[in-house]
Amino acid sequence: MAIPTTRVGKGILGLFVVTVCSLAVRIYVVHSSSLTVPALYHEQPNKSVNTQRTNILQRFLHSALDFSSRSNEESALNENRTLSRIERFSRSKPNSSYGEALYNNILQRARHKSTHWHLDEKEFVRDSQFLNYLRCPTTVRKKMLQETLSNQKFLPEVPILLFDEHFSHNEYQRLSKFKGINGWEDMDEKEISEALKALNMPNNRYMFDDRFVDGFIPKDIGCARCAVIGNGGMMNGSNKGKEIDAHDYVFRVNVALTKGYERDLGTKTSFYCFTMVTLSNSLRGGARLGFREPPYGKGIRYVFFADNDWTYSYLNAVLNDRPPPHSADKYRRPPPNFVKKLHAEDVKLVHPDFQRYLKWSWVNSTAQHKLVHRPTTGAIMLLLALHTCDEVNVYGFGGSYSKFSEHYYDKKFQKHVFFANHDNNAENALWRRLHELGIINLYIRN
Repeated sequence: MAIPTTRVGKGILGLFVVTVCSLAVRIYVVHSSSLTVPALYHEQPNKSVNTQRTNILQRFLHSALDFSSRSNEESALNENRTLSRIERFSRSKPNSSYGEALYNNILQRARHKSTHWHLDEKEFVRDSQFLNYLRCPTTVRKKMLQETLSNQKFLPEVPILLFDEHFSHNEYQRLSKFKGINGWEDMDEKEISEALKALNMPNNRYMFDDRFVDGFIPKDIGCARCAVIGNGGMMNGSNKGKEIDAHDYVFRVNVALTKGYERDLGTKTSFYCFTMVTLSNSLRGGARLGFREPPYGKGIRYVFFADNDWTYSYLNAVLNDRPPPHSADKYRRPPPNFVKKLHAEDVKLVHPDFQRYLKWSWVNSTAQHKLVHRPTTGAIMLLLALHTCDEVNVYGFGGSYSKFSEHYYDKKFQKHVFFANHDNNAENALWRRLHELGIINLYIRN
């Protein structure tokens, strides 16, 4: 039976439209994998770059995919803004050895993402926060971009801090595929949304908010010199207190005792880092030593590493003037007792993508494929400092387990305890290698 020519023509046209739209969807999904962050410093837009990026293909994609949700369309626009901002930054460094390479590496990773990147635990949303930490001319991250080992590990476009503009239903669905500290699996969408709504200040978007001028990062901000303090027994008798306090910022973790240990550990605390569970354990275990509440004092910021829904339910409650909840697990842990009321400006919340990235890219553990595995809280703290500070000096990490007690505050020698969800040996090997490369300065005591 003969088929009318008009039907053939319509069929071919229909097949062409379906094919083109399918290709458009594929390109669109690849390009919707990032989130830009509003600049925290004054920046003049480059109209020529924006014009180049608003090309015929992009206009076609936005027209052809008009049926898709507004959130997807905004993601594609954010992709362009993020890459454009990074490109503007790289072009502003014409004589540098890292500016162009920085942009090209990020662009190459963007192009090689599959359409199913959001299902892959080793893929992350793209973000431009890191540009706010590249203002120091001698920042360690310039060295990280040029040194082979760290350049292989370092993905600067992974988001560091999590705040209100990161939340959407699509992001909730993406991160709900990853468990524990790696994402939002089995966590309540509304609880997360409400907690992040409260994190809507410039303070929540940038680590060193004490340097703001009228809510912006000044162009002549200078360099951030940081001390990262672990609790290893090697610090007992170290006499490093004054040296530690001389830093611009001091990071501490877990049972961060300073009273009675000033000579060895100093007194200054800028950032106290924890998960809700490690904080609960630290307060319970440290109470007999006098550690009954997190460190407090003017300007201290509290850095939350979210590893379960308790983080979000806690922040949602305390930042909205409601009583803080107990943990929802079988232990029913009581909420931590902060000496002063916690305000949104005091809080830094680390992005799940950043925590997952540290596991897969930095801590090269043979156990990383195990569901339970994650970097130690101290390792997350150290690597957070490495991604934000310009100089990183490390104390209390990597000491001999046979020569030194577990903690500097132990009254008698305590053997090191290995936990199934951590790989201390892999982390210690990483610290030593970074020290050898001059990326961190690791205090070594024999």
